[in-house]
Amino acid sequence: MVRECVVVGAGPAGLAAAGALAAGGARPLILERDRVAASWRHRYDRVHLNSSSWFSHLPGYRFPAPYGRFPSRDELVSYYEGYVRERRLELRTGTAVRRLSRHDGRWRVETSTGAIEADRVIVATGKDHTPTVPDWPGRADFRGELLHAAAYRNPEPYRGRRVVVVGAGNSGAEIVLDLGQGGAARAILAVRTPPTLIKRSMLGIPNDAYAIALRPLPARLVDELGWWAQRMSFGDLCHHGFVRPPEGLYTRLKRDGTIPTIVTLEFRDAVRDGLIEVVAGVRGLTQTGVVLEDGRRLPADVVLAATGYSPGLGTSSAISACSTPRGVRAPTAPTRFPGRRGCTSSASPIRSAATSARPASWPSGSRGRWSAAGAESATAGAPRARCGGAGRRVGRR
Repeated sequence: MVRECVVVGAGPAGLAAAGALAAGGARPLILERDRVAASWRHRYDRVHLNSSSWFSHLPGYRFPAPYGRFPSRDELVSYYEGYVRERRLELRTGTAVRRLSRHDGRWRVETSTGAIEADRVIVATGKDHTPTVPDWPGRADFRGELLHAAAYRNPEPYRGRRVVVVGAGNSGAEIVLDLGQGGAARAILAVRTPPTLIKRSMLGIPNDAYAIALRPLPARLVDELGWWAQRMSFGDLCHHGFVRPPEGLYTRLKRDGTIPTIVTLEFRDAVRDGLIEVVAGVRGLTQTGVVLEDGRRLPADVVLAATGYSPGLGTSSAISACSTPRGVRAPTAPTRFPGRRGCTSSASPIRSAATSARPASWPSGSRGRWSAAGAESATAGAPRARCGGAGRRVGRR
């Protein structure tokens, strides 16, 4: 049996694409190596959606009202499972895709449970696929525990221990707060590039609503508004390590897709009260701790790398043939990966993936094409920062 379309990945992007196809009369098959919303299932216990339910729902399927504006991890998993049932999507879990190749004018999808023939393939394995940990000098010599944020669940195993969290993105900021409140002997946040800090909501309105409204404005103006919003929400944190970033939030978003760090007033209070120590970025590891960018050495029992993920979109070894793929344009920096003939496809977030997946969007003669969905990219910036007009490094007091 030849499938009209195979969707690889049962995360938000894959489900949105499959749902849009099904709404147009197609019968997509979703292949998932784990379970529905696997990336969300394995997140830490206190995590919530940072974008609001207003703008984060799947096509035609809103979040239940009791979930509130920012659903929890378990509510998100339940929501995505409900979408599969509601849309009656065909899903095969426990099925890992090993290889995509061209075969007799169609795609051959080789999986852990056998081969599938398909006219079209949508790769929706997402942004948060493979944890990345920097190859710090001295890493092999470190005698403590080194783990990625993907392996963190709650602070209980770290009570009474000195923990350095590397990375001030959303996960790093929330995890270090969790550790500080959960009894860690020291909860240290190592910041290489200071982020812009924003609240989930201002004046009762979710921050993503503001982001949409401000999108047409010049980047420089939005950058200033972002810094003003941080000062209004959290006060002056410059002397606690959060100096003004070298780039504003919108400039950086447009350049490489990096989003601001969303924190709560609890985080602000923990920083002010010394429950969270903010220091410079990590340059390397020693047997007993870390070496910071400013030269200081700190003892540490645990180093937790909140340093992001790489997309699981495959490489030329997994995609053995490619005939001018029809990429989905992403509104932020796309993640690209090569095919055997040097062609590339841009990955897209949920809404663009769902729109592009409708059967009517496939042009005539598009047999055998594939798309990639559900990935974004973020890179680290320069280590210099400023507070007001004065240049300062993160972590200096």
